[in-house]
Amino acid sequence: MNPIPAYVRNTRLDILAWNDAIADLFVDYGSLQPHERNTLRLLFLYIPYRTQILDWEQMARGMISTFRAARAHAQDKAPFDSLVEELSEQSPEFREWWQDTDVKGFEEGRKRLLHPTMGQIEFTYVALTPEGRPDLSLVTYIPRQAAYESDS
Repeated sequence: MNPIPAYVRNTRLDILAWNDAIADLFVDYGSLQPHERNTLRLLFLYIPYRTQILDWEQMARGMISTFRAARAHAQDKAPFDSLVEELSEQSPEFREWWQDTDVKGFEEGRKRLLHPTMGQIEFTYVALTPEGRPDLSLVTYIPRQAAYESDS
């Protein structure tokens, strides 16, 4: 998928696979411990996400809603609950926002980032679920600006 930033995640929002373009955009997920490769965990506990994502609160609240909806459908809630416990202990925002029981999916749309070397970049965020694998999503960040193009 290079140069389109992309990763594959499960319903718990664990990042299972990624390409170089998304690693260049956010973080080299390979440098993180497997339990740290979780979108919700990164949003609340990884400081660069907070500074890089210009609409951080909106995205974080949306991801909580997505996570809450996935948890409601999960047969095994224990992996979800352990993440809720960890984030509730470490993030005051998560602890407060988790109490909001409004369960809405997080819509695809525009994402604005302030990258340390590329400046402000806009993407269209799209999450696709493969046929026959409702437990997985392919998340892509399709560039909306000419500033993020491959070096061709």
